[in-house]
Formats: sequence, C-alpha cells, structure tokens
Amino acid sequence: MGKMVWMQRYTVSALALLAAAGAAQAQTAAPAADPFPLLEEIVVTAERRSESLQDTPLSILTFSGDALEKANVRSVDDLQNFLPNVSIGGSAPVGNSAPNFSIRGVGQTSGRANNEKGVGLYVDDVYYPRSTGAILNLLDVERIEVLRGPQGTLFGRNTTGGAIRYITRKPSDELEGRITGTYGSHDRTDIEGILNVPISDKVAFRGQGAYFKRDGYVDVIGTDRTRGNQDDYAIRGALRLKPTDNVLIDLTAAYTENRSNGSPTVIAGVGLRQASGFPIAAVNAYNAYLASKGQTPIVADDPRFVTPDGYSVPDSCIMDEIALNAAKFGDAPNLVPNSRPQASLCDDARKTKNTFLSADIGIDINDALSLRSITGYNKGTDIDQGDYGLFGAQTNYTLNEMDSISQELQLLGSHEGLEWVAGLYYFHETPAERRFLREAVVNAGRVECCNGFDANVQLKTNSYSAFGQATLDLTDKARVTAGARYSYDDKDVFISKVGIFTPALPAGGSPRTNANHWDAIDYRLTLDYQWTDALMTYATYSKGFKSGGFNVDIVTLGTAAPTITSFDPETVKNLEAGVRSEWFDKRVRANLTGFHMKYDNLVVQLADFSRGALQVLFLNAGKLEIDGFEGEFAVAPIERLTLNANVGYTKIKYVDLPTGSPLFDPASCPGGALTFDRCWAQPLARSPEWTYTLGAQYSIPVGEGDVSLNANYAYKGSQYSNNSTSNSVKLPSYGVANVRVEYDSGAQWKVAAFGTNIFDKYYITTGTNGRQNTLATLTHSPGRPAEYGVSLTWSF
Repeated sequence: MGKMVWMQRYTVSALALLAAAGAAQAQTAAPAADPFPLLEEIVVTAERRSESLQDTPLSILTFSGDALEKANVRSVDDLQNFLPNVSIGGSAPVGNSAPNFSIRGVGQTSGRANNEKGVGLYVDDVYYPRSTGAILNLLDVERIEVLRGPQGTLFGRNTTGGAIRYITRKPSDELEGRITGTYGSHDRTDIEGILNVPISDKVAFRGQGAYFKRDGYVDVIGTDRTRGNQDDYAIRGALRLKPTDNVLIDLTAAYTENRSNGSPTVIAGVGLRQASGFPIAAVNAYNAYLASKGQTPIVADDPRFVTPDGYSVPDSCIMDEIALNAAKFGDAPNLVPNSRPQASLCDDARKTKNTFLSADIGIDINDALSLRSITGYNKGTDIDQGDYGLFGAQTNYTLNEMDSISQELQLLGSHEGLEWVAGLYYFHETPAERRFLREAVVNAGRVECCNGFDANVQLKTNSYSAFGQATLDLTDKARVTAGARYSYDDKDVFISKVGIFTPALPAGGSPRTNANHWDAIDYRLTLDYQWTDALMTYATYSKGFKSGGFNVDIVTLGTAAPTITSFDPETVKNLEAGVRSEWFDKRVRANLTGFHMKYDNLVVQLADFSRGALQVLFLNAGKLEIDGFEGEFAVAPIERLTLNANVGYTKIKYVDLPTGSPLFDPASCPGGALTFDRCWAQPLARSPEWTYTLGAQYSIPVGEGDVSLNANYAYKGSQYSNNSTSNSVKLPSYGVANVRVEYDSGAQWKVAAFGTNIFDKYYITTGTNGRQNTLATLTHSPGRPAEYGVSLTWSF
C-alpha cells in the first residue's frame, strides 16, 4: 500500500473516530463548573457573515492582533512560521524584498508585472494585486484570516491556493490611544502610534502612524553598508460614519514607503560557462578587469566572491569603474539608450511607495436584507536596482508602476433557514514594468561599458464577475452550501525593447502588442453536519482559477519574427473534508482537514538561457495532484496555561508533464528528450512536505497586573525556490524558536522583552542557481539571525 493512500485512510479514519467519539461524549457528558477560563471563541467572516470558526466549513487559520503581538509577529514574513501548509518567500531573482505566497503548493514564484498570484491578498476585503510595500507590516490589525484551498466563489480570480485577509480595527465611540516604542538588535527602532477619536455620535476617526527601522544583517565587505535593512514609514486614517441607523460607512486612506539597500542575498557559488556551452559574458568581462589590475582569473566557486559565513557579500561591482564606449550609445534601435536612472550603476537599492484608498458602505434595507459596496484603489511604484547575481559586472534597474481600482456590490439576505449572498465585481489594473539593463563587455581585450537594453512593458486588465452563494438549513443539524461565480478577464499588452543584447531582435522586432481574454466558472458545494454543540464535520468540492497572461520578454525563435506569447489560466479542483471539535468543556480544541486537489494547466516560470542570454518565459506545463491534511490543536490543561500545535502535510504527484518541461531535471535522464516517462521532475516550489508549529502561553498574576510568558517553535521541511530546474535551489529544512516575556501593569502601560530565532539557526528563504547561466552565481537569501529587543507601550 502506498504511503499517500495510507495517509488518506488514516485521515478519514481519524475524522470518523472524532465524529463517533463526539456523539458519545454528547450523550454521556454532564455539565461541569468552570474552574478556569475556557479556550477563547474565534469569530471569522470568511463566508461574508460573522460566525464561529468552529461552525465554519472551511480550512481557516486565524490570529488576533493581540496574539500576533505576543508571538513577535510584525510582518507577513514573521507570520509564515505559524502557518502549516503555507510558505512565504522571496521572488526570483530579487529575493525577500518582493514576497510571494503559496498555500498547499499553489502560488507564485515571480514578482514580475505579468504574473498573477495564486493566493489572494485582501485588506478589509479590498484585493491587492501586488505584494510589495509596508502594507505587509501588520499595522493595527484586529485579526488575520488565512483561508486554505480554492476560494473562487466568494473571492474570485487568483485564489486557487487560498486567500489571506487582513481585518483592521475600526473607529469606535471611545477616546483612546496607544504609543509603542521598540528597540532591539541591529539597531532596530520601531515607533507606532494609534489614536481613536469619537467626533460625534455619528462620526469616529482612527489614525495610525508608524516608523520601522533596523540595519541589515548581510555585510557588504569593505564598506559600512548592509543588505536586508528596513526603513519603512506608514500612515493610515479611517473614518466611520453612521448617518442613519441603517447605514454604516467606513472610509480609509493609507500611505506606505519602504527603503532598503537591497535584498539580503549572498553568493554561495560561482560558475564559468553556461550549460549550453556559451561563455558567461559577466565572467569574461570580470576577467578582463582583473587582468587590468594584475590579478588572476576567476575560478569555480572563487573565494573572492563566495564567503563562508553566509552573512556577507563582497563589494565586487565594477560598473562605475570601467570606461564608457560612446560608440555603443545613441537613439537608434541597435544602440544602447543614454538613459541612466541613477547616478551610480553600483548602488543596490529598493524603494517602494504605495497609496491605498477604500470605501465600505453597508445599508440594512430591512431585518432580512442588506446591501454592501466595497471600493478600493491602489497606486504605487516599486524601484529596484542591483546585480541579480551579485557578480558585479551588470546592473538591472526595474521600475514597476501599480495602478488598480476595484468595485464590488453584495446583496445579502436571510429567510427561514436560508442565508445567501449575490454580487457583482469589477477590477481594473494598468501595471507597467520599465527595465534598464547594462552589462560590462570585452572589446579588443579591454573591459568597457556597455551592452544592454531599455524595455518598456505596459499591461491592462479588465476583469468582470458575477457570483452567488447560499446556505440552507436542511435540518436543525445539517446544512448545504452551494455557490458559483462567472469571471471574464480581458487583457492587452504593449512591449518595446531597444539596445544591444543577445539574441538581437530582427528589424521591426519592437514594439509589439498582443491581446487575449479568458473566462471561467468557479463553484463550491459543501455539506456540513453539527453533531453536537462542540462537534461539526463537513465535506466540500470547489474550484478556482488563476488568470492567464502574457510573456513580457519578446520571444525570439530562430529566424522567425519576434512575438509576445501568452499562457492560459490555471485551474484547481479541491475535494476536502474536515472536523471541527471541542472537548472537555471547551478546554481542548481539535480541528482536522484532509484534501485532494487536481491542478490543471500549471504555469511555471522558465529561465531560458538557450540562446546565450536570459529570456524569462511563463509556460503551461502539465497536470498534477496534491494530497495532504492540516491539523490545529489547542489545550487549556490548567488555569492560565494554553498549549498549541499545528501541523500540515502536502504531497505532490505529477499526472502529466509536456516534453521539455522546465520541471524535469536533465541529469536524471541524459542522452535523450526530456519526457514524462524518462525524467524526474522536482516538486512544486514553496511546497514543503511537512510543516508544524508548537506554542505555549502562560500568565502569572503580579500585583495589579500579570506577567505572560510566550514561546513557540516552527518547522518547515525542505522545499524548492523556483519551478524550473534551470535556476531552482533546494532550500534545506529548518526550525526557528521565538520567546516573549511581557508585564502588563493592568493600568496604562506594559513592557516586554523578546527574542526571535533564539537558537541562531541559519536558514535560507529563497535562492537562484545561476552558476550555468548569464548570472554566473548561485545566490542564497538567508533568514534573519538571532535577534532580541524590548518594547514599551503606553495607553490611554
């Protein structure tokens, strides 16, 4: 019997055992007194209505703002350690500065403008198509909900893996405020202030401002610079209006700004030639530079570039030192443009600005019917400059511009055991990517600047959808939920590219345009049964889709005219069953979910170096199945003590992959075509087989206040960084431990001391293997080392 079959049977048997035991307990258990507090009830709104987590037939993880603070979670990067079957990591090749999300192995690995996400990110139910910016710092969050599995019916496109929802605290009718200061390792200095003001009985305002600063933890050798630093600002204002008893209006505006000296990336290896046999231009150029300085040529894994400590990188950039060849520059299509976005070609820098606006209007038409309008707007820029391979002989400058607006209308009703929602949704986005590449070249034995190009990519998306979902009480214990959503996406793209590069475009090769459209029907059918007040089981069948798109590198194949190719949408069908249970007078909570997902038209990113230079392509690359389970457990064994354990398991099985798929490892099948029956294929990126977390919280009364002790440990199994063996890195498994001790005076102040990664575990969050391509290097992005700090909060 195969391991996965055994695992599926074990999961089903466990669900049945819990159901039977819960029914028996309901018949025999007698009411008992409450000598100490029970586990806290968790309320979620994932179904567009408020209900207990234990009554919601979805796989959800949720964290309150207070729980996030006690767990030392300040950003989404921190949050990932508490999310079984969820991975968050950097984008290839820019590293941690552009995080990507994956749930149950479904997500994305690229942060480029043309790539849609497989996990939807929502703030107060407004969809954010790009995951950059200080919005990822958790500012005044009431709770976070992580929905696992396709959420296409209620949340729409690009939620094939799931959805992450931020729900912020809303203005209230009480005058209150809070200021928190934090100081810690790497000169960490955080200041956050919150003020809530009731202006009248119908108007309230809540404002937040924050500054987050800390030095980087990857040293640039021979300089005072570090990589991986943080210098973020955020300001947010929310206005709540109650013009009448049946109308509620929430208006929000936010601005965020991030600055850093580049991703915390190090060189772990150096290559000399591409896999195809082509020389690596960067190596040739650097050797010419070294020869001019009387130094020896580069060798494989050269120690002048590869540092053994894992937290430093050489200051190796030569782009500001080499001579300019004026004959290469000009306005003609076969010359390098004179544009120079920044004065120095050696500055590694990232800067992101974002503006967010939203309006949420709710109208209670009567006791059984309400109308809700959600409007969102996001505009921002993201600038990144650096050498992706850190080798020092090229500079990439990318300017991404983000501009999107969304509008959703919901009509919600209830009547005699029937609850329903119907809605319309519109999303418009015009992202743009402007890329500037300059690379050193050898001319007559002398290194000079530059070959390269300027590329301009402009995309436009219009997405329309209509959806509905209803939940009907079949009996006083059984419910059925059914829903569907029709989506239509219309996209077009404009690309221009000029300069000196390989492979060169034929005459008339730029600019180019393309347009396409896709539609899809997503659906969900769920049956849940409430065996007792403390035990619920459910089964779900659902489908979601991730939108198609275009390749933003103009593709050249032989002598054929260059084209802009497109790729089709992905679809995921999910069969899921779960148990939600509480035991021993709600002192034990055990939630289990098992799933089987069919993943069609998988889109993977191919770093194609076969023509001597990099072309990044997205391809539809086959079918697969994903099986696994999730478990969340909490116990309150004695007064003031709570123990938590969460676990996730994911297993990937490929059903079919096309010949030549970038997932195939050529070393596994030498001497022939890369075919499904011959070759080994690497698992999907960001899909560790095992993940788990352990946690404990204990409080001790001290005077008028109390001391709380919090400790947690998180483990992630090994995983791959990208979905292409041409540049993917296998990231080793790791575990990190965090602690926090806090004294709350019970009055107006509290103080805390904390440590993260306290055992100083070295681990890698992402990586790119470019040893045999134009990057010339194997790079790793390490996670943060052990860090400690203190915080003081004053409230009124």
